[in-house]
Amino acid sequence: MYRLQAKNTNMFARLFALRAIHPRISTNLCRSSLAMCFGRDIKSSLHRHLATATKRHTASKRPRETRKTLVKLVGETSADRLLSTKSFAFRTDALLPTLDHLTNRIGVTNAVRLLSTDSFCAHHESLVPIVNTISEKLGTKSAVMLLSTDSFCARAETLLPILDNLSENIGTKSAVMLLSKGSFCARAETLLPILEILSEKLGMKSAVSLLSTNSFCARSDALLPVLDTLSVKLGRKRAVSLLSKTSFCARVEKLLPLLDSLSETIGTESAVRLLSSDSFCARAEALVPILDTLSVKLGTKPAVSLLSSDSFCARVETLLPHLDSLSETLGTESAVRLLSSDSFCARAEALVLILFSLSKKIGIESAVRLLSSDSFCARADTLMPIFGTLSNTFGTKNAVALLSKDSFCARTDTLLPVLDRLSGQLGTKSAVRLLSCDGFCVLEGELMAKFPEIQSVLGETGAVRVLSNHYLVTMDASQWGEFMKFVQNAQPGDASSYLGTVRLVGKCKKVGWGVCSELYRGASQHQKTRAGFEGLVDAYAQEAL
Repeated sequence: MYRLQAKNTNMFARLFALRAIHPRISTNLCRSSLAMCFGRDIKSSLHRHLATATKRHTASKRPRETRKTLVKLVGETSADRLLSTKSFAFRTDALLPTLDHLTNRIGVTNAVRLLSTDSFCAHHESLVPIVNTISEKLGTKSAVMLLSTDSFCARAETLLPILDNLSENIGTKSAVMLLSKGSFCARAETLLPILEILSEKLGMKSAVSLLSTNSFCARSDALLPVLDTLSVKLGRKRAVSLLSKTSFCARVEKLLPLLDSLSETIGTESAVRLLSSDSFCARAEALVPILDTLSVKLGTKPAVSLLSSDSFCARVETLLPHLDSLSETLGTESAVRLLSSDSFCARAEALVLILFSLSKKIGIESAVRLLSSDSFCARADTLMPIFGTLSNTFGTKNAVALLSKDSFCARTDTLLPVLDRLSGQLGTKSAVRLLSCDGFCVLEGELMAKFPEIQSVLGETGAVRVLSNHYLVTMDASQWGEFMKFVQNAQPGDASSYLGTVRLVGKCKKVGWGVCSELYRGASQHQKTRAGFEGLVDAYAQEAL
């Protein structure tokens, strides 16, 4: 016994000496080796552990080298995205040549999107030729959309003939839309005849809309007769709308009688709106009595508005007392507006106190406007002191205008100094107008660099108008170039007139500012008026279809 103790003591001494000689050997290694001292083959076990520890340490450098290689190929953000995809991380060595090939073939963004898809990584050898085939036939965008879908990747070779057939019959856009849906891909052969039937009954657009819905695809045989019934009762548009909803499809047998009774009680339009809400469908039997109560208290329209809101339905029992107190204090319209907001419903107990406090200070309308903002509700405790500061400096109206905007609320720390600077440079009114635009808040530095060039053509007011327009601030470099040529070549009065209508700016951006320049050059004096030019743009857009 004493010999055994002495032998073990010697072994412990050797192990701790070994750790001193080899600093890379962790404490865990010593612990596990000590545990093995009482096993049979101590020497070989220890050697195995030492070898494993050395290999692990050497291998730990590899991820850093791999990341460096990826950063050179695709940039830092894309490299991190790829390495966070398990299927790519496990096959990095095998996938690097594929990434290099795809980057050259379809660009970095598309290559990264494909290799962030598990199924594509798993079958990349067979799928790369298919990327090339689809890109040549239908374009890169369609190829990437399809092959970044697991369901299509899993059956790509089988689905290629179906893709060709659908593209010819219903157009590339609709074909890609259908085959990017897992439920359609899984049963494509069965669903093709149903697509033909639905196209004859409803038209191609509605047929594609229905078969892009997982819940309809899963039960298409059972739901076809229901579609016929609903089309007769409600009209095709409403029938398609209902059967595109997951919860309605899942409980259709129980909900059809309820649809009839609700249509009689509150009207068809309100019944369809309620049964298009997943939360209402899931708890319909329990919510119908509450609907009756609310209809009596508030009227049918406000009751339907509340119960078609998922957030209100989910917490209806808790929120009903708040509805009563808010209706008394603020009026029915404001109470319904607030309780139809997801963010307010989620924190109603805390926000009601803030609401009543704000109502006394700044009035009911401004308080309701602020607390109807998701971002303000989410950070109300933090933003209340900022609201006080902004009100004192720029006035309550401007403070409400800014803090009711999601982008400003999300970036107050960064944007408060910008607000001070722009107020000094352009005046409070222009500064608030700019920072009330979500796109401007996100790209402030980049957009203000364009300010002098725009100001030289349209003046300060025109530049503020341009940079506070959500259609214009999201343009890429090419679109900005075409836009600047358009405003430089148009008469200043005409350009300002067009830019004064957000609707017309949206239409111009859609057809392209280069096209607008051509239309303007060929326009008569009458056609250069705001209404005349909008007519030209509409006519061009219609012809392009």
